[in-house]
Amino acid sequence: MARYKIIFTKPKDVIPFNNQKMLNSFIHKTIGHNGYHDTFSEYNISGLQGGKYDAERGGLVYEEPYIIISSSNEEFNMMIIEKLLQRKQTLFDMTVADIRFVELRLNAHYDYISTLSPFIVFNKKSRRKITFKDEGWLDILRQNCIDKLRHMGIEDETFSIEPHYENKWKTKMV
Repeated sequence: MARYKIIFTKPKDVIPFNNQKMLNSFIHKTIGHNGYHDTFSEYNISGLQGGKYDAERGGLVYEEPYIIISSSNEEFNMMIIEKLLQRKQTLFDMTVADIRFVELRLNAHYDYISTLSPFIVFNKKSRRKITFKDEGWLDILRQNCIDKLRHMGIEDETFSIEPHYENKWKTKMV
């Protein structure tokens, strides 16, 4: 598994809160139309990180904006890093300034993973997005993770998810 931080140049202007669609578009343009585009994804991408709200300007300001990408597919990792460095695609008015690998510290019997940004679970049966407010959401999330692991050739019947800090959970759909 590889995790890397894609650091962007400082934007000239504020960035809107609802920037996820632009980030997804940036990633899809970078990936291009190949076996990774609009298929079962073997990668995860965080939201745009490092911003602070500027009430006067009505958006987010960034000193060093970044995203985190993680994937166990070495071919995908090499492809996207190469394309990020070569194409100079822009996200708003930002370009890729640096790529740094992030160390993963895995434990012997469990891993504590904190998400950088909200995640979305899409239930194919009901054709809708699932949140922690939905009945059975944890089972749906667990099955989604197991399906991804199986797709990558990993079988683990002991896999479980135990969320922490229930009082801090939030839902934000834009």
